[in-house]
Amino acid sequence: MSEKLKAAVQEFYDRGWNRGDLSVIDELFSPGTRIMMLPHRRALAVSTEPAGSSKPSAPRSRICMSRSRPIRGGLNGDHEVDGTHEGTLMGVPATRRHIEVSGISIDRFDQQALFAEGWGNWDGIALLRQIGALPTASQ
Repeated sequence: MSEKLKAAVQEFYDRGWNRGDLSVIDELFSPGTRIMMLPHRRALAVSTEPAGSSKPSAPRSRICMSRSRPIRGGLNGDHEVDGTHEGTLMGVPATRRHIEVSGISIDRFDQQALFAEGWGNWDGIALLRQIGALPTASQ
């Protein structure tokens, strides 16, 4: 079962985030699925905000799952995002700098192996340092 769940997460990342094909939501998500993304600290309704609020700031960014671990009823995964800062992000105008950000996701699936709930967190401090909004550790 964990391979099926891993394939579902990767398909969502590939189609929904990387290619912008939001029809994947109807195929892979239970109605009413909520995703909690940190550091935003708010729930995202996947039907209206499937890729979160960061995608417009790096529209050609790509996400991939680097590792996954099965958990009861779901999957815990590590992911990497790679792209260019091309739009306003957290109040910072586009810098055209390359960004690489890591994060984790914890996804719970229903009996039909559809996404039911999700929690995610990404390294917002590293991202802000990369786009020049925070000093680097060496500064």
